[in-house]
Amino acid sequence: MIRDISTIEAIKAQGNDAFQKGHISEALQKYQLAIQRLSDNIQVTTAGRSDDQGNDYQFRIVILKATLVSNQAMCLLKQFNIKQQESIDSEIMNSFLGILPDMDEALQSMDHLGGSCPTEDVSNTRKTVRSKLLYRRSKVNFLLAVHGKTNRNQSHSQWIQHVSKAQSDLQELLSFDPDNKEAISFLRQVKSKTGEMIRDENISSHSSPLSSALIHLQEIYGKGDADPKSRVKNFSSDDVVGFVESLKYIHATLLDDLSNGTRELLRNDAMGGKLVLDIALGGGGKDDGVVVPVVGGINDVKEGPPPQVQTLAMQCVASACIHSLFSTWLMQYIQERMKEKDFEDDLYRIVSMSDNSKHDSSATDLVTAAMTLVMRLIIHKHIKEDDDCYNNASDMDESKSDECLNQNSRRMPSSNLQNRLCCRALESNQKQYKLMALNLLSIWLDQNPLNIINSAKENNNEIVYSKVKEPSENEIRKMAPRQLAEYRKRVAMRNRYRQQRSRNNAIYFCVHGGLDVLISKGVHSKESFWRRECIVHIGRLIKCVYDEATPFDDDGVPVDYVLQKIVRGVFEQIPEQDNIKEICELDEIHDNKLILGMKKCLFATAILYGVPSLGAWILNKAWKNAKSEWTLLASSDNVVIAMSIAADFASAAANEKETRSWISSSVDVGSVDGIWRKLLYCNDHDVQSGAASAMAKLGLSDKSLSSDEGELISLLQVATGLLQEQEEHEATKDSFDGLQLARPDNYNASFERGVELLSYLASKTFVKNEIIHGAGIASSSTPSEISVLEKLVQLTQSKSTISQPLKYSVANIFASLCVSVETVRREAFESQEITPEQYDELQAIGKTEEERKIDELKRDIDSSDAVSSRIKVMARYDVPQALVNLIAGATEGTLDQVVKSFSRIACEESVRGSMIQQGCLTACINLSKSGDLSITYKKIVRLAQHTIAKLLVTTNPSLLSTTQCMGSIKPLLLLVKDHESSDLQKFEALLSITNLASFNHSTKDHIVGENGISILSYAMFSNHDMVRRAATEAMSNLIPHPKLFEYLRNQDKLKVWVAFASDFESNFECSRAALGCLAMVSQDLIVANELTMIDGTRSMIKNTLECGRLELMQRVLVLVLNLQEHGGKCKDLVLATGTLLFCEAYVASYQNENYVDLGFCKDDMKLMEITVDLAREIISTAKP
Repeated sequence: MIRDISTIEAIKAQGNDAFQKGHISEALQKYQLAIQRLSDNIQVTTAGRSDDQGNDYQFRIVILKATLVSNQAMCLLKQFNIKQQESIDSEIMNSFLGILPDMDEALQSMDHLGGSCPTEDVSNTRKTVRSKLLYRRSKVNFLLAVHGKTNRNQSHSQWIQHVSKAQSDLQELLSFDPDNKEAISFLRQVKSKTGEMIRDENISSHSSPLSSALIHLQEIYGKGDADPKSRVKNFSSDDVVGFVESLKYIHATLLDDLSNGTRELLRNDAMGGKLVLDIALGGGGKDDGVVVPVVGGINDVKEGPPPQVQTLAMQCVASACIHSLFSTWLMQYIQERMKEKDFEDDLYRIVSMSDNSKHDSSATDLVTAAMTLVMRLIIHKHIKEDDDCYNNASDMDESKSDECLNQNSRRMPSSNLQNRLCCRALESNQKQYKLMALNLLSIWLDQNPLNIINSAKENNNEIVYSKVKEPSENEIRKMAPRQLAEYRKRVAMRNRYRQQRSRNNAIYFCVHGGLDVLISKGVHSKESFWRRECIVHIGRLIKCVYDEATPFDDDGVPVDYVLQKIVRGVFEQIPEQDNIKEICELDEIHDNKLILGMKKCLFATAILYGVPSLGAWILNKAWKNAKSEWTLLASSDNVVIAMSIAADFASAAANEKETRSWISSSVDVGSVDGIWRKLLYCNDHDVQSGAASAMAKLGLSDKSLSSDEGELISLLQVATGLLQEQEEHEATKDSFDGLQLARPDNYNASFERGVELLSYLASKTFVKNEIIHGAGIASSSTPSEISVLEKLVQLTQSKSTISQPLKYSVANIFASLCVSVETVRREAFESQEITPEQYDELQAIGKTEEERKIDELKRDIDSSDAVSSRIKVMARYDVPQALVNLIAGATEGTLDQVVKSFSRIACEESVRGSMIQQGCLTACINLSKSGDLSITYKKIVRLAQHTIAKLLVTTNPSLLSTTQCMGSIKPLLLLVKDHESSDLQKFEALLSITNLASFNHSTKDHIVGENGISILSYAMFSNHDMVRRAATEAMSNLIPHPKLFEYLRNQDKLKVWVAFASDFESNFECSRAALGCLAMVSQDLIVANELTMIDGTRSMIKNTLECGRLELMQRVLVLVLNLQEHGGKCKDLVLATGTLLFCEAYVASYQNENYVDLGFCKDDMKLMEITVDLAREIISTAKP
């Protein structure tokens, strides 16, 4: 017996080398030799090895065998492609037939390994080999089908079998490798070629592959010896293989082509549907004489189909129920032809299998498929009810609506069935069953079933789920008054029906024991993940029961007796010593009072999250002794679960104004041994997270921790501890992949609470610097610690969706890091009638000198240099990109923090280029494109526009993309136009417009096209000198655009520019810009003639020449030169101003560079030379 497989691997390597060289026959011989050696000499054994070594060895053997078989098939396919150019002989077809059993065996061996692979590399190799085997087996089967049909040497059933297997293999491959382009392409080819052969051969649609698979199922039922006293028949293992292959193909076809697959099941009086349903129910259908197979000797099954067969059948039925046609037929068939109670009992029996921990994966899949079937039936039942209510709204009042609700609750699937299945699955010890129960509960309570379909991956746009065609907004606007009234009545009646149905379902679940089961399972679970899910769904239950229209009486009690009964039923439980064992399932807890306290606290937490308005009633009326019972839980040092529930309640209570004072009064912040510190510094992350969340909401640090660095360090350590990666949590999350659970936006997990605490602490300068430069987190994905900043950035890059509270907290942290405390104070006083300094003076009144000194010592000092340093680090760690990632789907609050961060970071000029590269400019442009805006969103857009202005003030437009360059213009102009924007925002926006206008003609065109001339001219009348100057410069930079010349040909508009040019003593920069514009546009004869007719032009020219400011003199001399060159009235104006005499005297004074000794700077010397030269030119052009 050879234990070293290196010899076999060497032969395989020789085959690989031959194949690469094109020696296909030699490669095939090597692979066949290796397979023979492997089969003859190597036995898979674990003798002499540890369990891990034996498992690894077994994996290697199976994968090696599968690889060799796959390579052998590859060689045969290659030979087929070569011979296809000449002629296809029967020898290669026989080779294909001969290799199929080997490929089947190889795939079965890989499937039978089970469990997890010893290493990730082995797992990836296994997946790759399996993918190649399925693909090549599919090709072999398809070629056999095509060759057999062409040469007519195989029966029709054989052809169907090959085609079915080919499609089934490809669909199975795509189920775990959906991006395999070769498989996708080949599947299209198989379907196309099969369709051609069906048409060419005139094959009946009843002989399609799916129909043949159904017929094959029926044929197997006719085999075997039946017990005359029983409907059960015995079948061979080959028959079971036939069952499995047929059902696999049916299921794969339904997944790939639901519409056609469903119609095939419903053909011939739904023969296929009835057959598959009966197998799925384990023979419970009792209709049409259908019998159910039993396999002797396999898995010790004595009656009913084996789990694998029943599971596949149930998956087929569940998949078909996605289609409304099949689900409608199924519900009608159950009610009319089967006993509905039998159907419910069969499903209940299947779900009860969850109690048997010995069941294999097939049994688990069977329970999952059964629950999925019920969920889809619920969805379609609710859709039909909604349609009926909408269509019959004119004949329905509230009493008839309630009557319909009562009748429908008893129809299939009944409320009784849903409640039984949900409770049964919740009582299971397997997590997957419990999560499926919560999914079932969510669907049962959801008011609009179409929301579930639209959000689900199984949504099929080809299927019409609802017969009601919802009108578009445009169609609603076009409705006549009577039509609109009728439409609104229908919608209102349907909405009322949905709300009442959800409430009735929630009440039924609570009253019939579901609420008690959910609370018990939440309390008894040691897993925080499951406990949180229970809290979420209990809160949703109470929210459905609660009628928002229900008033409260004078004592604050809701006048809803059903709600009161449900809530008081939990809070008024009396512990009985005899029932300790029944109540308590946790071995370490033997105090029934503690258990009941945990139940009450968990229930109260759920209510606070689900219906916060009930909080005051819960704490003051419904929950007697609430404070003492909560204190008991919070003080239970040895019972972590009790402390965790107490911490969760504290977080929920701190979330609402009505209950915040209650929880605040229940803790002693100053006490070293107080309850609060026990929770906050507990070793358990869940307990810490609840206390940290409550602390962030209550803001307790304002009273005792803000000036204590030691306390801040301790809290920071708590926060960073909660940010550590939780491998167990991640593993739990992965194991429930695909099960979408509803979570409210205001619920925080441990990690989220850690970020929440950090967002509060980030307001302190000491913590800001620690986040940027100091605090580290131990990470399982990296060998060393990473900074908190890196962790937060990584969080925004996650492929999975992060919750809204988490998004807000992260954005708030980033916003805090890039600003000083003093700036935040000033921002807070911007809309107030008092300044920060005045506020401080008022606060200081009545304080002693000593108290003032203490206040000064407590003051949080944060320098501008420190802020600049932090911003540079943030840019280096891609925080701008992280902020961009947070925008998608963010709430207004999160967007506000994001754009605040953008605006603050953009204040640091050195990082503006990095911000643009990381997408901040594009993000701000996109934010500015929103249509109808709320007041809050208008502020967000304004801040985004201001960020664009800051980024482009100093950025070279040539470095921007065309989209960025052109897309920035409209937001900047809108910011200038916005009467609510500040003068600073207008000023920086105008500077950026000036920068863009100077770039090229395209930007000028775009500015003008966005009504820029009108907006800029309006800004020229601003009360702020800097805004007027910037607007004037921006207008000047639009020259030589034709529209600006056209604008300035209007004498009234030109007067403004003359007035601005004359006002050099009050606003030199504005005057300079206006003169520069006039100097350039005066080249136009029409503009020049208009200037001559303005009274102020003459004095403007004369005074500017005499002012002695070289910058202004240069511009006005250019203006004079242009006027003089036009001649006529323009030249007469020049002579009338005495400019010619001034120029002669000016040149005479400085013709020999006498100005060298005047002490001018270098720039002024240049200007002096330019003005003298201009004066000479004016003199020369004045001569006749």
